[in-house]
Amino acid sequence: MSHFRKWCIEKNLTLNIHGMYCSCIANERDNLTLLEGVVSSKNILQYEQYLNRIKAEFSLVRVLYYESKFTDSSKCDFESCYSELNDQEIINIRSEKLRTCFRLCFSILDKLAIFLCHYFSLSIDKNTAFNNFWYKNKAILESKINFGLIAINSLIYDLNEKDGQFGFYKVWRNSLEHHILFLVPDSFDLSNDSTHTYVKISEFENSLQNLLQFTRSAIFSTVFAIVEDLRQKPPHDFENTMEITIHKKDFNETY
Repeated sequence: MSHFRKWCIEKNLTLNIHGMYCSCIANERDNLTLLEGVVSSKNILQYEQYLNRIKAEFSLVRVLYYESKFTDSSKCDFESCYSELNDQEIINIRSEKLRTCFRLCFSILDKLAIFLCHYFSLSIDKNTAFNNFWYKNKAILESKINFGLIAINSLIYDLNEKDGQFGFYKVWRNSLEHHILFLVPDSFDLSNDSTHTYVKISEFENSLQNLLQFTRSAIFSTVFAIVEDLRQKPPHDFENTMEITIHKKDFNETY
């Protein structure tokens, strides 16, 4: 396997069920799918398409995070020519990749909420997001006996801004998107206000790795929730069902 793939396995960033407990060659690719071992009359292909989109965006996050650690951006930084203000902000391509990864993780989480809402026929509006879709559909979701949904609800609680273990991630994300967040050296004396947030670089990096793993858990839990629901609702008319085989894309092809 490539150095990148070995690193993904070591950091628990693969989308491979076998890879959740073993790092052998079976963990070579992200073969997570909705279709394995499931018989259903529902249009699963639509949801497999959603999963493809989620996997593509998560793959991008991993690559950016990997590049932030192992790619030299000094030439690009020199050419960008930032002003020296003696403000100690860490500003370079590497830190921008870290910031982008953080934002993309939340984008994936919000798409997972829409994914679940579509599958379970839940209400959706322009403000539907990972942190609020459960509360808007609480009665329907809590009436289901589904271990995947229980896991999703637990993750939502972890991101609660008031009481969640990782509630400050949401605060950082809002600062990245709507205000100004500065990454600074660990020796910097933090001084935050309503529009400016300062975060020490080591704290941000450690939190980002955890957020990537958190996002991975949310992807797995979403897939498990849908697969469990499909298994609970087998089609009544097996004569009209058919086996669907999904092949993996061959990236040696030219499109």
